[in-house]
Amino acid sequence: MELKFRDLQFPSVIYHCKTSKVIGGGRDNCVSKCQVEVYRERKRLGSFARDGANHFALKWLCLTEQSNSAVGKMEAQRLLQLDHQNLVKMYATGTVDDSTIHAFLMEYCEGGDLHQAAKLRIDPPAIQSFARQILQGLQYLHEHQIIHRDLKGHNVFLSSLDHATCIVKIGDVNDIKRLMPEDDNLKLSSRWTGTFAFMSPEMINRTINNETYEKTDIWSFACILIEMIIGKFPTFFAVKQGTEVELKEYLGIMYYVGHGNHPYIPPTWPQTIQDLLHQCFQADPANRPSAADILSHPFLAENPTDWSFDGPYVLPWSVGETNAAIEANRRPPISFDNETLQLVDYGSFGMTYQGQRKGQPKVELAVIKVHFLNDYQDTLIDLYCQASLTLPLEHANIVRHIQYDLPSLEELNFEALNDCHILTEYCTGGSLQMAVQYRIDERLQQKYAWQILQGLIYLHDQHIVHYNLRSSSVLLDRPDRQSCVLKIAGFGKARNVSVDHEEPSAFFADPEDQWCPSISPKRKSRTVFLNLPNKEALLLGYSDIWSFGCILMQLISGSIEEADGRPIVSPRWPENVQNILRLCLDEDPVARPPARKLLEHPFFTDTETASWDFADGRPEYVESHSTGKDGKGEEFSRKFSLPLNAHPLSNPKKLARRRGLRGFFFNKNKS
Repeated sequence: MELKFRDLQFPSVIYHCKTSKVIGGGRDNCVSKCQVEVYRERKRLGSFARDGANHFALKWLCLTEQSNSAVGKMEAQRLLQLDHQNLVKMYATGTVDDSTIHAFLMEYCEGGDLHQAAKLRIDPPAIQSFARQILQGLQYLHEHQIIHRDLKGHNVFLSSLDHATCIVKIGDVNDIKRLMPEDDNLKLSSRWTGTFAFMSPEMINRTINNETYEKTDIWSFACILIEMIIGKFPTFFAVKQGTEVELKEYLGIMYYVGHGNHPYIPPTWPQTIQDLLHQCFQADPANRPSAADILSHPFLAENPTDWSFDGPYVLPWSVGETNAAIEANRRPPISFDNETLQLVDYGSFGMTYQGQRKGQPKVELAVIKVHFLNDYQDTLIDLYCQASLTLPLEHANIVRHIQYDLPSLEELNFEALNDCHILTEYCTGGSLQMAVQYRIDERLQQKYAWQILQGLIYLHDQHIVHYNLRSSSVLLDRPDRQSCVLKIAGFGKARNVSVDHEEPSAFFADPEDQWCPSISPKRKSRTVFLNLPNKEALLLGYSDIWSFGCILMQLISGSIEEADGRPIVSPRWPENVQNILRLCLDEDPVARPPARKLLEHPFFTDTETASWDFADGRPEYVESHSTGKDGKGEEFSRKFSLPLNAHPLSNPKKLARRRGLRGFFFNKNKS
């Protein structure tokens, strides 16, 4: 795509802008990486270069009103005059004739934005260095009577991927507005602009004034400091009906901050950082320090290697740690035969195939072909975290993860994502979710529950919480029910500490992971974990115990009986069964016993299982269908005497539609 800068009213020469790829954007703008060539009278004069670089960022911004366009045009000319190493340099601006479209030719930052860097964790020395550079950029802006008003990690950029040497630059310059005492810009600058998690009370209440206008950026700076530490947006907690809950919806956060509250500051953080954050989060902007004041704060003078941010809010993986963990646990590379792949399931990361190891056709593998959508950076980071967790795991009741074929995070090569795979052992018996459709013998119920708990004990001993345990993530290693071994899989949401990600499956999520008054007065597991006595208590995996209780209920009755959204235990069931289920499904997570303690429950030593009568109405399992004539088992839709159309993969297009992948699954030409 070529854009002629002559159309943007540049004088004398024509600038041809060749865009290579889109690197960012929002609801009213688009940012592309580009190169610029200079022409005069159709003669190419060479490539446009500034400061030794010939790659630039081209941003198109559309303003909805002509009046705003005129103001933006005036402001853009002022912004060209800004020159500081901690600001993204703007080289050229312009507008299309008689339109509200603005174009900005800016410095291109190879290291990406601070929000993405924070997801991979930033080391304490880099946090201190980045904070100092952001403050230096803010000080320069405020000295020129300019406020940013939309300062956040997405708008702060790194000159390179090396955190030790990179230069931090404040960007998104088109959102900067000037406040001059003699200008009538106060009304314009009081617009509702900014990302809600970073907005100050005066921004929300629209009470910015010329005396304290720059202090709104100080509030946003403090939010960025929290983002660098925890790897995500700041968190907010409010008390509802006597219970502390985390606020997630933007309206709730804006109401909370607008009434003088601020993001959560963990009391375990270094005292100097707590002190600085409390100063920056003063509800009255006049009481907040200036950027120049913060530059002399002890936070920037002390040794950052003494800082510790361990806790349930900190993302535990840096780029170096993640890659090192993967390399340390990677087995010799394994290849598989693409021609033998057969689709068996679809999960959170992509399609799962049954495959064979190349050169060893008797060795079966599960091959997960990862697909990346718009959030490919987040997906890739999640995969690296999962790889670091699962590759070292070695246990009979845990699915063995063999290999992750992923691009290097240090190179941030997000373009070559079409050949990413996860190789695990293949379990021919399918999932427990399919098995419970038929009645399971009482002794097998005990055996299966015992094996699941053995896997949980191993995970919790490794300080790993599965966080999304359900019957579909428990696999049978072979079709024979009597001799099969159950293995826990599906580690897409597992974490060393409780880090919020996607929502767990509805009934398998414990009540502190739900938000519904009829289910629980608490929201999000971390809210409950704040009240636990220590980090070891957090890692006991109380949410996994709740999920285990739901799975046990499925083993017993084939389904999860519920009332008002809560699982219910039938009073007709044996006393030992009722007791263990009530222990696992206790609303107070601390009251649930750990997995190791559950193994001592009488449920597992009861020898009178023949007297158990659950009367669940499920059909009997037919053993003759568990193996085929070759002894290896038939296709899964026949293992349990299911009709072909009962198998969820019998209609892949229907499965794809159900999971929001229209047009992605099995594109076949209509004949």
